[in-house]
Amino acid sequence: MLAPSDFRRFAPPVALALALAACAGRATDDRAGQPPRRPTPDEQPAKPWDAFASLDSLKTVGETRSAHPAGDFIASIRVNDVAARYGTKGREPLPEGALVVEALATEANTPPAVYYAMLRKAPGYFPDGGDWAYFVVAADGTIEAEGKLALCARCHAEAPREHVFEIFRGPAP
Repeated sequence: MLAPSDFRRFAPPVALALALAACAGRATDDRAGQPPRRPTPDEQPAKPWDAFASLDSLKTVGETRSAHPAGDFIASIRVNDVAARYGTKGREPLPEGALVVEALATEANTPPAVYYAMLRKAPGYFPDGGDWAYFVVAADGTIEAEGKLALCARCHAEAPREHVFEIFRGPAP
């Protein structure tokens, strides 16, 4: 039987594996009229996420329990300057270039085990996903899945607006 400390040790890799399995098998493909397919390792080698090095410069706008189905995580929500109005009531739509990152940790004051991120793209990029590119990023900054992830889009379609779930911080400035 696993002790609670064992659960904390195994939870992040298990959660990441579950999220990747769900996302990887459901990613959309730009090949019109053809079913989506999983990229082979040769087509999509693990690569570092460009924004990872600048995570510390992003503004933390709130912390909450994550609603992602990957597990019981504490989420720290971070945004770039373009998304500075995230979480304010009455705000204008988030523009292209807005970045919203959910850093997920198993316990308070511990390093994130995984990052989920959304980057707003130009209108028409992925209408079913609110024109967001979705990312699943490992704790070391390696991209595990990215782009037009249908599983992410399906869940975020339930968000109150713009495919974005928000922690509200008050009225827009």
